[in-house]
Amino acid sequence: MSAAEPKPDPEMDRSMALGSALADERSGRVVFLSHCLLNENTRYPGGAFRSGAVTEVVEPFLRDGVGLCQMPCPEEIAWGGVGKRHLVRFWGRPRAARLARFGLPTFLAYTRWRYRLAARRVAGSIADYHANGMQVVGVVGVGASPSCGVATTMDVAAALDPVAGCPFDRLDRRIVNDAITAAARPGSGLFMQQLDRALARRALSVPLFEHDLRSEWPGANLSPGAHPATLDVGRVDARPADAMVAVARQALRGRFDPAQTEALIDATTRAIPSLESRVPSGLNWGGRHLLEQGVFVIALHQALRAHGLPEHDATALISDVVFDANRSAHAWLHRIAVVRSRNPWSRLRWQSRLLCRLYYRSPGWELHEVAVPAGFGLDVTRCAVADYFRTLGLGTLCEQTICAQDERVAQIYGEPVGIRFARKGTIAGGADRCDFRYRPATIGPMEG
Repeated sequence: MSAAEPKPDPEMDRSMALGSALADERSGRVVFLSHCLLNENTRYPGGAFRSGAVTEVVEPFLRDGVGLCQMPCPEEIAWGGVGKRHLVRFWGRPRAARLARFGLPTFLAYTRWRYRLAARRVAGSIADYHANGMQVVGVVGVGASPSCGVATTMDVAAALDPVAGCPFDRLDRRIVNDAITAAARPGSGLFMQQLDRALARRALSVPLFEHDLRSEWPGANLSPGAHPATLDVGRVDARPADAMVAVARQALRGRFDPAQTEALIDATTRAIPSLESRVPSGLNWGGRHLLEQGVFVIALHQALRAHGLPEHDATALISDVVFDANRSAHAWLHRIAVVRSRNPWSRLRWQSRLLCRLYYRSPGWELHEVAVPAGFGLDVTRCAVADYFRTLGLGTLCEQTICAQDERVAQIYGEPVGIRFARKGTIAGGADRCDFRYRPATIGPMEG
């Protein structure tokens, strides 16, 4: 036998012979459906518009003799069971809305991890059907879902704000579904992103379809059913730019009339995609969060300068926007630290180390603690945000809008408890490091 000829596989030959001898009525074709398309009992509260299955999706496949494979509900897995209790607990609780916004990045990072595991199991099942000679005719997702959207997803932060902020006694089904409509965005859901990656690792390609959740609503002008769709991974949930738009709009209204404000917001958002194309890859979710805020800063700066606002006024306004966008996160982090320790130096060290684990991680950041007599210090020798701004020739803008936040936060939370912050230079400004030095306010200016 020539070396180029494949070796016979006795087990495969036996399997094929057995399948031929025991031929039955199966079609050899299956489709993988998002869980709620067969069981709307797992939908979010107020979101089920069918008593059971979505017949507009299911019946065409049944008529064609296609087997139905129900994928696990990723939100049931990650968000606290059928009732999604980890998310729903914030609904109708205005006081908890800020806490929800602060914890959302961490919550979504946990969600992606759980979804990754679930997606790998689904990809394994799809691979098994392929290995057994069957055809997977497609995967059907749910449009406007933050998890299972193929071409249309939902901004979780944008949807959560009105639902959490609505008093419980006024919360109803209309408010919940109106919030989802307003938060719908082009892009793919978190689970579909993970499934796409899991299939790519197995070198599998499966046609994608999408049934839009909103097509089920009374009076909807969308057609229900499984429509061909293309996976769009260009957007993700809870983007900092989306959260910052509201803060920027409020700040702009204090200086410009409504028409000018909306024109500036429009110019800012239109500039974001081209700026995002130059954001480095390989960062963790915390690093991407910081870079996306940086992209918004640059886009807003461009819009303000094009409008004729002087440089000093533009950077001052943007610095306020960045501070206000992160104000609640700083406040909640401080409150958690106070619960952990009554010692302000212990709180400072804990907060710094937590932020380093969540945001300032390699490869985007390199940093280490520095011994400071009677105090605490950090040296940052690599910063992805500063590097990004400097590649665009905007290091000074980074210093005045992003780096300046360190001193503002230290003034609010450090000085009242006797901690003074000082810095000699930043990477954005051309120094070889960003030096963070904290020492008791009773001691004079720092050296080194």
